[in-house]
Amino acid sequence: MIKAVIFDFDGVLVDSNRFKRDAWFEVFPESERITREIIEEVLGRITQTRYDILRGIFRVTGHAAGGEEAFIEQYAKRYDELVQKGMATGMLVPEARGVLEFLAPRYRLYINSATLETALQDSVKMLGIVGYFDGVFGYHEAYGDAVASKLENGRKVLTLE
Repeated sequence: MIKAVIFDFDGVLVDSNRFKRDAWFEVFPESERITREIIEEVLGRITQTRYDILRGIFRVTGHAAGGEEAFIEQYAKRYDELVQKGMATGMLVPEARGVLEFLAPRYRLYINSATLETALQDSVKMLGIVGYFDGVFGYHEAYGDAVASKLENGRKVLTLE
């Protein structure tokens, strides 16, 4: 008997995969001289978290050698601002709200995403769908990589259920 449904976020509930990719090309000011080609190359190689992608970009460009983490935090925040701005424009997949309205009275619903948890929770609130979910779980750097984070989040749901 099904008791719970776990949704991924990007590409399932929100049409954000293309938007999130495009946001990378707006993150860096021209003065940084981080070209589209560099960003494309890193995105083609690194698909985990925004932190991993930023580390990859900074390693390729030689930016902030030794002081990388401060730059990573600064640009991760900028990336998040761009993504949240996009979320505010209503990126919810058209059928998603109807599916959530149908399932929520019947099952416990969860989100398990590789998106940074604080950003994920902000997005879910901004989209007006937080009330459908019994838990919204995202990426935590403490788990290591995105795969480990999603596995740990799955374990949380199993424990809750």
